[in-house]
Amino acid sequence: MSIFPDSGWLRALKLLSQVVFGLFLASATLLTIDYYEIIQLDQIHAFATTILIQILVIFGSIYIAFAASFFTQGHLRRKKHSTLEQRRENCDDEVKKHQRAREEVALRRLDYLSKEEIHYISDCLRKNSQSFQASTHSSFISNMTAKRLIFTPGGTHHRNHYPYSFFDFVWEEILRRKDEFIEKDDAHKEADRQAKLKQALNR
Repeated sequence: MSIFPDSGWLRALKLLSQVVFGLFLASATLLTIDYYEIIQLDQIHAFATTILIQILVIFGSIYIAFAASFFTQGHLRRKKHSTLEQRRENCDDEVKKHQRAREEVALRRLDYLSKEEIHYISDCLRKNSQSFQASTHSSFISNMTAKRLIFTPGGTHHRNHYPYSFFDFVWEEILRRKDEFIEKDDAHKEADRQAKLKQALNR
């Protein structure tokens, strides 16, 4: 905690230091004049020289103390600011590190999707749309939300046509693997068609 409560105190002390320096400078000037015998201070008052020397020493010391105090306070403020900036940068780096780690975990989950989840992805790819609509009661939508692949902007919507979007970092990876997801979806559709055909033949 600073020894100076606020900026008003700092301005007051700065003004006081200027007054002190003025008295110091005036005393030094008069003693210099007396030294070169331009004006004989002893002729003005017997103790004039002694008094001025005392003023010079006292106010000189006070001014040096003021200067040292201002320098110290400025250094401490700069150091405190630098420390806070460093902590803020470290905190930001830590947040970004955790964010990247969470994103990497989410992206790895793209390798372990159900055929229904892949269908949602391939359907968006075919429509070239990062967003889609689905029922809020869909277990597959709940799974994709839990996997941090999609999110909903919220709002008031029909529960069977609720808006969802893929996170930007997920959509970028999906676009990069576009052909892979569409091929998987086509393979699933063909497998379902073959299964239905086989069922029909066995009746």
